[in-house]
Amino acid sequence: MYKIKNNLSSSDFRLRLVAIIFIILTVVIIVRLVILMLFQHGFYEAMAAGTHDTYAHLVPKRGQVFVQDTRSGEEYPLAINRDYFIIFADTRMIKDDKTATEVTNKLTEIFGYDETKKTGLNVMLNKRVDAYEVIEKKVEEDIALKIQSLNLTGIGLIRVPFRYYPEGNLAATVIGFVGKDEKGTDVGRYGIEGYWQKELAGVGGYFSGAKSAVGGLIPLAGWSTKPAEDGSDLLLTIDRTLEYQACEKLAQAKNEYGAESATLIMMEPETGAIRVMCSLTDFNPNNYTAVSSTRAYNNTGIFTPYEPGSVFKAITMAAALNEGAVTPESTFVDTGSRADYCSKPIKNAMDKSYGLQNMSGILENSINTGMVYIIERLGKNKFADYIKNFGFGIKEGLNWIQK
Repeated sequence: MYKIKNNLSSSDFRLRLVAIIFIILTVVIIVRLVILMLFQHGFYEAMAAGTHDTYAHLVPKRGQVFVQDTRSGEEYPLAINRDYFIIFADTRMIKDDKTATEVTNKLTEIFGYDETKKTGLNVMLNKRVDAYEVIEKKVEEDIALKIQSLNLTGIGLIRVPFRYYPEGNLAATVIGFVGKDEKGTDVGRYGIEGYWQKELAGVGGYFSGAKSAVGGLIPLAGWSTKPAEDGSDLLLTIDRTLEYQACEKLAQAKNEYGAESATLIMMEPETGAIRVMCSLTDFNPNNYTAVSSTRAYNNTGIFTPYEPGSVFKAITMAAALNEGAVTPESTFVDTGSRADYCSKPIKNAMDKSYGLQNMSGILENSINTGMVYIIERLGKNKFADYIKNFGFGIKEGLNWIQK
C-alpha cells in the first residue's frame, strides 16, 4: 500500500480559514442589507428624518373680543390673551427627603396649601424619577418671579399664554370661556368663544427643514414654511356701562324676590343692536370650573325658551291695527270670562271684569278676554301669519359685520 503525503501546510490552512470567515461575513452583510432595504426601510427612514429634519407647528394668536361705550366710542377688552406661568418640578433633581420637605414648605407658604395638598406635594417631589410634574398652572407673573428668586431645587417655570377676561363676571354668559378638548388644545366653550371658535382660533402654520450634524439649519435644504393665521378680533354691540348698571339692577331684583334665575335684554330699536344681555346666575370665566352647575354657563336670554305671556298682547294688537280689524277707538265690553273656546273658561287676572273699554284700555289693563275679541276680528289664519312674520318660533342665529 501507498501512503499519501499531506502537503497542506499550517499557513495554507489559516488562509483558507480566513477566506471562509470572510465569505460568511459577506453573506451575513448582504442578507442584513436586503432586510434593511426591503423590510425595515420605513423605520430607518423615519429615524433619519428625526435626526436630520425639523418640524415645528406654528400656533396662531387667538383673536380678542371687545365691548364698547356707545357714547364715547371707546372699546374695552372683554377677552384677551395674557401670559401666565406653569410651575413644575423635575423630581430627579431632588435627591433626598430633606430637600423635598424644604421645597414643599416654601411652596406651601406661597400658595397657601392645606395639609392634604401639602402632603400630596411632598409625595410628588419624592418620586425622584419624573422630569416634569406640574404643580400649579396659570400662576401670576409676580408670584412666578418670587418663586424663581428662591432658586428652589428641582422647580422650574414655563411662560404660557392663557385666555384672560379682564371684566370678570361682566357679560360672562355672553362671552363664554376657553377650555381644553380631549387633545389638550384650547377650544371655545359656550357664548361668543364657542360660537365663533373657528374665527377666533385662526389657522395653524408650520415650519420644516433639514438640520446639520450640529443641529443648525441647512440653508439650501429646501425649507418649507406656512405662516400661522391669527384669529379675528370681534367687537360686540354690548355697551359696557349699560351692561354693568343693568346687570347690577337685575341682580338686586333677583335677590329681592328670591328668584332662581333672571334675564335681561336691552335692544336698540332702530338697529336691533343688543346693548345689554344679562343672565343670572352667572360665573367668572377666569375660573369657570367654580360653579355648582353647568347651567350657569347657559345664556338664558337666548338659550331658554321664553313664553311671553301678556307681553304678546302688544303683538296681537299691532297685527289687528295693521290689518284695520280694529282702531284705537274701537270698543269692547268685557264680562270677565269667555267659555266658548276652551273647556276651561278664559278669565282675566284676579277674575276682574272691566266693562266697556277701547283698545288702549285692553292693553292698559291687560284684559285676556279682550285679546280673544281682537283675534276674532283679525281671524286665526291672519293671526298665525303675523306670528310667523314677526319671527316667533324661528331660530335666527347671530350676525356679524367684518370691518
